[in-house]
Amino acid sequence: MRAALVFLFLAIAGEQVVSHRKFAKNVFFSPHDLSKTIEYRLSKWTEEHLPGVRVMMPGSAAQWANAFSDVRQLSGSSWSIAHNQMVMLGVQYIFHGVMRACRWRG
Repeated sequence: MRAALVFLFLAIAGEQVVSHRKFAKNVFFSPHDLSKTIEYRLSKWTEEHLPGVRVMMPGSAAQWANAFSDVRQLSGSSWSIAHNQMVMLGVQYIFHGVMRACRWRG
């Protein structure tokens, strides 16, 4: 009985290993076309349609925009961390309007 259970568990584990190896090969070793990603398309569109305009992009698009194009961004800081209080004030202007941002500023 033990031998049968061990064989069953090894067979299931073997299927998992094969499945994970196939997935890893597809992810790591197949060439990817970066021009089809949303980050690439967004940065190229911004570069073509808003030349010289400072923009604020969301999430990973903000990080990859610097790699794919010469888009000027509002924050320019690392990931979503705003090191500059003027960036935080700009976000307040955008989301809540001028008067609420002025009250937030103090």
